Amino acid sequence: MGNQLMNTKTPSVPTYIKYFEGFNALRFIAAMFVVVHHAEQIRLTNGLANLKSYSFFQNGHLAVEFFFVLSGFLITYLLLKERGTTKTISIKGFYLRRILRIWPLYYLLVLLGLLVVPFILNRMGKPYELPFDPTIGWILYIFFLPNAVSSLYLPTGNLIYALWSIGVEEQFYIIWAPMFKYLYKWLTYILIGIIIFKFFLNERLLYMMQMDDSWTFWYKFSRTIKFELMSIGGLGAMYLCKKGSNSLDGSIIFKPVFQLFCFAILFIHFTCRNFIYQLDNVLSIMYSFVFNSKISSLILALLFLWLLLNTALNKNAFISFRNKTLNKFGEVSYGIYMYHIIIIYVVITIGNKWLNQNLFISELIFYGLVLPILFLTSFLSYNLFEKKLLNMKNLNFKKKL
Repeated sequence: MGNQLMNTKTPSVPTYIKYFEGFNALRFIAAMFVVVHHAEQIRLTNGLANLKSYSFFQNGHLAVEFFFVLSGFLITYLLLKERGTTKTISIKGFYLRRILRIWPLYYLLVLLGLLVVPFILNRMGKPYELPFDPTIGWILYIFFLPNAVSSLYLPTGNLIYALWSIGVEEQFYIIWAPMFKYLYKWLTYILIGIIIFKFFLNERLLYMMQMDDSWTFWYKFSRTIKFELMSIGGLGAMYLCKKGSNSLDGSIIFKPVFQLFCFAILFIHFTCRNFIYQLDNVLSIMYSFVFNSKISSLILALLFLWLLLNTALNKNAFISFRNKTLNKFGEVSYGIYMYHIIIIYVVITIGNKWLNQNLFISELIFYGLVLPILFLTSFLSYNLFEKKLLNMKNLNFKKKL
């Protein structure tokens, strides 16, 4: 694969994939993992009965890492597709598309989370204070550095904590398009270099932090910049562009045994990894060696990349995510991700006395309130706000991979 990626000529694939079927469904599933992770964490923080101890409700960080791999894959594919069809890349067009997709909802959430919702809660007699210095918070959020906020302060009580990953995405976009336009010849080396550099940078900063606490912020901040995961997604997209979608037909990675192995690993890791870690046997030791190690994030990123390729290209995939209902919810997954913490926090703050029941009743009432409100808000936001901006100036930004 390495030699194939080293080929730096303009992609020669005659036709490009217009739409990756199943990706919207995967977006929705990943967004829901983030929702239940934060929901149970906030319930725990507020002294409510919760399911936080179970692996299934601890996958928010894994879902976000999946989003980074997905983003690296799609953005890279789009840029290579543009270069292959137009022989150049419009950096201005790229930034305009990203601005119209990301900025409006991002800044709306900043306004809601830092000003509107706290004001309303305080007026209702539900005291709320920002868990960080307001001046520093406003500056960092306005300039797309929410991951700096999450590195400086604990996430407890932060209504827009989830925006840290959106900030990382924007930081990623700043360099990605120019890099693909002006450094195209060395792209493979650059992406591999980013993966290696980030690994050793994190290790060095961890050592510095252990020696001197003043390095804590820089270590945490470096850990939020997931460019290595985006690079793994980017390498997958480069391979696909250079070889074509048919190049993986009959590949070992699509064979039934390989599919079964990958799906089993993902299922086990998302649902019962805590149980496996607690076992005192060879299986637990081997599993911990792979998935509780310094390279576990990279290994999982490769599994996520396989999942993307298998979903989009394998006609004989064991599990098909090509579902119309999931696709519809996937279209509004950005809103689900953006609004969920505010809605969870408001429901718990206002309805605390009704949620202080036994675990089953509490969970039933809680999700019975949170999910309908969240889905309705996300659908309205997408159709009445986001989509209108995407359709501005007839730039056809609505069309997605």
